[in-house]
Amino acid sequence: MLEYVFFEKEPRRRFEAFLDKQGVPWTLEPGHPESVVVVDDTRIDATVADRLESLYDELFALEQSLFVSDKVQSQARPKGVPVHLKDGSTLHADLPQELVNRLLTVISPEELDLIADAIVCAFEDSEGQAAG
Repeated sequence: MLEYVFFEKEPRRRFEAFLDKQGVPWTLEPGHPESVVVVDDTRIDATVADRLESLYDELFALEQSLFVSDKVQSQARPKGVPVHLKDGSTLHADLPQELVNRLLTVISPEELDLIADAIVCAFEDSEGQAAG
């Protein structure tokens, strides 16, 4: 039996599609955090086995690049939002990282800053009106 370990869904899906196209029977043993594709090596010829190894090497490189990309993005993403006060000072509004990540899937960091600044501006304006 040959076992091919995948951490990312897309590379695993490509590998499974290749196996299906070649008519190679396989099973999936999901683990945590990886999935293992099991192939019976007694049922494939040497040419297909070589192609499997070559494809797996390519997909493993893809997985590594996805992992590095995810790490860089998660390190680059803020853990909250900077808010700029009228007096020129800046505060940091802490937000759960999961929430920031979800927000940044649909808006840019600059847009998130604009939203936070608009809320702070509205709050400061309403306080000024209440005091006056």
